Amino acid sequence: MPFEIDAMIQSPRDLRGGSAAAVALTLFCVLSLDCPPPAHALDPALDPAGYIIESWGLGEGLPQNSVTAVIQTRDGYIWLGTHSGLVRFDGQDFSIFNRWNTPELRSDRITALHEDEEGSLWVGTYGGGLHMLRGGAWRAYTEHEGLSNDFVTSMGGGAHGLWVGTEDGLNRIAGGDVTSFGTWHGLSGNSITSIARGADGRLIVGTLDGGVSLLENPDSGDFKPHDRIDARAVTALQVDGAGRLYVGTLRGLHVVSNGDARRYSREDGLPGNAVSALMASENGDVYIGLAAGGLCLLREGEVIDLTERAGFPDDPVHAVYEDRDGSVWAGCETSGLVRIKAPIVDMITTRNGLTGDEIRAVLEGASGNLWIGTAEGGLCMVQEGRVVRVLDRADGLPSSSILCLLEDRSGTLWIGTEGCLGALRSGTIRTFKAGDGLSSNEVTALLEDRSGTLWIGTSRGLNRLRDGVIRAYDRTTGLGTACIRTLLESEHGVLHVGTREGLIKFYDHTPLPLCINEEGIEPDVLCIHEDAAGVLYIGTFGNGLVRYEENEVTVYTNREGLVDNHVFSIAEDTAGDFWLTSYVGVSRIRRNDLEAVRTGAVSRLTPALYDEAEGLGNRQCTYEGEPSSSWGRDGRLYCPTVEGTAVIDPVELCGAGTPPQAIIERMMADDVPVLEGDSDLPGSPHVVQISFTALDFLAPGKVRFEYKLEGFDEDWSRLGPGSPRTAYYFNLDPGEYVFRVRAAGNQGIWDETGASFGFRIMKPLYKQPVLYVAILGAVAAGAAAYAVNRRKRRPRPEKYSTSALPDEKVEEVLPKLKRLMEEEKVFLDAELNLQRLAGKVGIHYNYLSRIINEKFGVSYNDYVNGYRIEEAKQMLVDPGHAEKTILDIAYDTGFYSKSVFNTAFKKLTGMTPSRYRKKNS
Repeated sequence: MPFEIDAMIQSPRDLRGGSAAAVALTLFCVLSLDCPPPAHALDPALDPAGYIIESWGLGEGLPQNSVTAVIQTRDGYIWLGTHSGLVRFDGQDFSIFNRWNTPELRSDRITALHEDEEGSLWVGTYGGGLHMLRGGAWRAYTEHEGLSNDFVTSMGGGAHGLWVGTEDGLNRIAGGDVTSFGTWHGLSGNSITSIARGADGRLIVGTLDGGVSLLENPDSGDFKPHDRIDARAVTALQVDGAGRLYVGTLRGLHVVSNGDARRYSREDGLPGNAVSALMASENGDVYIGLAAGGLCLLREGEVIDLTERAGFPDDPVHAVYEDRDGSVWAGCETSGLVRIKAPIVDMITTRNGLTGDEIRAVLEGASGNLWIGTAEGGLCMVQEGRVVRVLDRADGLPSSSILCLLEDRSGTLWIGTEGCLGALRSGTIRTFKAGDGLSSNEVTALLEDRSGTLWIGTSRGLNRLRDGVIRAYDRTTGLGTACIRTLLESEHGVLHVGTREGLIKFYDHTPLPLCINEEGIEPDVLCIHEDAAGVLYIGTFGNGLVRYEENEVTVYTNREGLVDNHVFSIAEDTAGDFWLTSYVGVSRIRRNDLEAVRTGAVSRLTPALYDEAEGLGNRQCTYEGEPSSSWGRDGRLYCPTVEGTAVIDPVELCGAGTPPQAIIERMMADDVPVLEGDSDLPGSPHVVQISFTALDFLAPGKVRFEYKLEGFDEDWSRLGPGSPRTAYYFNLDPGEYVFRVRAAGNQGIWDETGASFGFRIMKPLYKQPVLYVAILGAVAAGAAAYAVNRRKRRPRPEKYSTSALPDEKVEEVLPKLKRLMEEEKVFLDAELNLQRLAGKVGIHYNYLSRIINEKFGVSYNDYVNGYRIEEAKQMLVDPGHAEKTILDIAYDTGFYSKSVFNTAFKKLTGMTPSRYRKKNS
């Protein structure tokens, strides 16, 4: 949607000399957005140990790590107060407003934030008074305007205006007038700490030196002390939906309900007695921030220490706030901004009784029991989320490393392990080994065909068990001793065998290799799925997802938008959508998207990705076992990972949320702000820069954008998750343009309305005929002066555009880029940046950035780090580098610090470098 500048800004040109930050703040104030209603709060039935804790600090863009106030305004932005300015947060980027870029702010130390019913933002400061931002215009309230004190401590709204607490008195602002109140009006103290409104409408005021005061009639201005609270040093106030009053003090928490008061202290479970912040959630929980001890909550009279139970930082808490998604935000003294949210993916882990973290196979039996095979802890039977039985060596399994599971029609549970094949029936386990005819004791895949025959895949070939007799299909049958990964019987009764060497169609006991790769390379097959139309989908180890139909092959990789080229399992839900497990998490791809890419209707998939942000303990799924994902009878999907079994409800995930709405935040022409009311640009600016965003706090790092400039771009350009949210255009010709942008969240649904901004570039004066004669005269005079005072001419910038490059130009760049990265390995240079790489390729760095984004679907950093991590992976497992430390390898592969290396390595592989070395050495 276009942004509109409020009439209160008298002259948009006055802002042209201002900073981009000031203009961005102006745009915030005038954007008109339709926001969804608040979502449900954190489920009180959920164990806080399952909460997801995330934090942002200096390293993520905050000006410093002390966050003093948190609110969410009606347009959806999160606003923060800090000791170094006012901060706006869109989920990915922080915009900072301070005295240097927003002169209207008289102090950078923000103490309180409030949004009134008219949408004005009120900013309380320490020593600079109170500031109100409305329609792009600031207004200050200080002692000069009648404020009792310039040190603002708290704010609260009501029918009679805005109430403002300071270190020396209480103030009411109504109609622009300020009225001050103090002890002479009956207030129990002048040092105001907190303001609340009771269920009966009375104003409740907390003071640091006089306890709690009540105001029944704002017109009279007469206060009286609260007779149920005897504490003098009050630090926080909160009223919940049931009308209960919560009073935080330096000596604990007081709760007043129906005239009765109760005090909570250390003896009742509080980690500390000094309460610093309170927030009553919609679900009935009350969050208690402490001056020492972190954060806890009061749930049905019980105190739960979130620092101990959920891993919240043990840090003084200044503010607690609940957003419209139901997430809880906390401002801390040294830990910055901390967010608590509920997982949307459940996990079954060692907390539920599993005997190991790494899971190989999972299967729900006909009786409803869930069987989970671990890498080292045997086989666990789970009922109602808890392990009730474990089968291991003591029960007759010669190996506790489970590789595959199958329940046949008779109810027998077949268990493939690294040491044998087991059959569990009536509580007894019978084993089959190489001595019984198996080609190997390492059983990797199982299948019961329609005739009742059991097919057994091993690390050294395929076997058949029929009528108690095992037959091995080895080299004499033409199948060889390939490691069997997976087995599938098609709708027509044909057995398909996935191996490390490719896919084999086993027809009439004759193996027939199927060429399923465009280049004719037979990939390492990890899983096979057949849909209702008989189309085969094959997941591979590093070669993406392959669609195979009557010898027609379509390959989907990162290039087409796949989140990972390693596809461990494929599960189709009732809607026909595919769920894939991989190194980077569980992804969902709509069948319509797959078809659209196959037919050329669109160029890229828009998958949803579920990882730690949604509740997985570790995003890395596993592929060493079968089934590597399995449907339950209740429609939930079970996915093995290296840290437990993920439990996903597709109905809940796919039906939740709407796509985030794109917002255009600012436009700059040659570093000069451009506003809607001043969108005629004289001349031809060298650089037009348009910044945009979309608000999605549940999965901000997974928002994607498409944008185009009508009048210039022929098609949409796409930005992947995490990419800078800015479009650049160079040396645009005179004419009229409309910039459009739209966004999609993690669900992959695009906001088709999007946002737009129109502007016009005027013709240069010398091209306007009416001024031609005057210009000739000026040119003649200028030529004479130039002859006398010759100066060096400033070279004109090379002309670039951000429209799609000609195909031949792209095809010229890509081989150069590949040679530099794969042969010359320029990524090993820690000083390599986008500009340097662009110089080596021989192209402007903006072009190169766009090529990387569009052709590889990643940012420049992720593109280069991908090569560095692949190099590091080889070095970590190479015996020739065994003596090198992880830090040595980080430096050798182009990283300048161990922390950056660890972060990038875990992002791309799902595990730390040390774990990777240990697992693969």
